[in-house]
Amino acid sequence: MIVWIQVKNILKVKSLVEKVITIEDLGAGAEYADAVINALYNKEIKLPNEYYGENYVCLRDEFLINKPKEFTKVLIPYW
Repeated sequence: MIVWIQVKNILKVKSLVEKVITIEDLGAGAEYADAVINALYNKEIKLPNEYYGENYVCLRDEFLINKPKEFTKVLIPYW
């Protein structure tokens, strides 16, 4: 899911907390966040506060400690 956080929303939150970090945010508000983590989505022109790629994926511990299982069929739904 791509998030499009508006500038006014980021600025409001920043007035209440010390740091704002957004995840999968390609909206205009990303420029005003302290950090933006986009593990799934990439864009051509990156801001200095944006982090892209598999090194920034948020996974539960089970994905790091368990070995993958073999499979033969895959269903990829597209909405």
